[in-house]
Amino acid sequence: MKQNQPSPVWNEHWRVKNVPETANLVITVLDKDEGSFTDDFIGTVTTTVIAGAKELEIEGPFLKRSRGRLWLKVRRETITTTP
Repeated sequence: MKQNQPSPVWNEHWRVKNVPETANLVITVLDKDEGSFTDDFIGTVTTTVIAGAKELEIEGPFLKRSRGRLWLKVRRETITTTP
C-alpha cells in the first residue's frame, strides 16, 4: 500500500477455507499513522461471500455515516480432495 494517499489501494489477497456460502464477511478499516502506537478506526464494511465484484460503503462509527467506498472482488473455489 502507498503511504499517505487520499485514495489508498491495498491489492491484498486473502485465502480462507471452509467458509459457508451463507456467511458474511466483515472488514474493519483502520488508518495507520507513522510513529503512532494505535490505529485510527475508519469504519466497517459487511458483505456476503457470494462471488463477484462489489462496491461497498465504509460505515463510520457515528450514525453509520459513509466514510468512503471500498471495492472488493470475492472469488469462491470448490476444492475437491480424493481419498
